[in-house]
Amino acid sequence: MQRTTYHNYETGKRELPFELAITLAKFYNVSLDYIGGITNDSTPPTKDKRKI
Repeated sequence: MQRTTYHNYETGKRELPFELAITLAKFYNVSLDYIGGITNDSTPPTKDKRKI
């Protein structure tokens, strides 16, 4: 991925594809809420927190 593309995702100039958001959340070990800017808590969800 080009640096400018990643920058555009970070700055909101380009919409982040959902599949890429999942990949980034797994890579950085954070929640999708954190990737999406919904929360400032970067702690990934645990099995206890998941609703199945």
